[in-house]
Amino acid sequence: MPRVILAWFASTRSPSWSAAGARWRAALGAMVAGALASSCGTPASREAAPGSTSLYIGSPDGGDAKVAVVRDGSRWATYVCGGRDTLSSMTAWFQGSLDSSRDTTAFEASAEGKELRASLTLDSVSGTLTVDGAATRFVTSRVSNSSHAGLFQSASGGCRTGLIVPPAGQGEPQGVYCADLRAAGKPTVRIFEQVNPVEPVTSAEDVVAARVTGDSAQILYLAPVSLPLE
Repeated sequence: MPRVILAWFASTRSPSWSAAGARWRAALGAMVAGALASSCGTPASREAAPGSTSLYIGSPDGGDAKVAVVRDGSRWATYVCGGRDTLSSMTAWFQGSLDSSRDTTAFEASAEGKELRASLTLDSVSGTLTVDGAATRFVTSRVSNSSHAGLFQSASGGCRTGLIVPPAGQGEPQGVYCADLRAAGKPTVRIFEQVNPVEPVTSAEDVVAARVTGDSAQILYLAPVSLPLE
């Protein structure tokens, strides 16, 4: 206890000491209760402030795909990145907002004929991805802000290319290049190719250069994902 308060207790001898002391203890109790209340709450409510971006990375059960989820306040985006065997069948982007009118952390969306259903906590996002009627479960874990891991994207050619960079020791970066050829009158509506970083990623805040597999001359520059996707 600070010396000035100790001195006040020692020098006070008037009959009003008990009342004053009671008022002082009540005020102190209120301050402590207020401080405790401000630090409490559900994990979801603590993370709901806009500008507080959270990143989750994981994978579906089986297969070679990866999943990344970015959340900023009530807004979220999910990228399912197919691997060598699932480039076109699994790759998809989803985005939306949590329903602020209900006390829930569940969300869902559909894109490219695929359906996403998920729920989030402070430490993870889990759910299912349904493709052609078959549901695959996935689990992701929250990534530290100090990690070089990130979700990067580049929107061009009528498609959105994505790159997931997991934390060190949790696998290699994985990305898929997407291009929509309908505008050029090609019979193939979309093409998908793997992309790989040209240089090791040192920061999740940097633009990443990536090379499209099968075309060493094609270099893409992917920026960290910001919400909403544009």
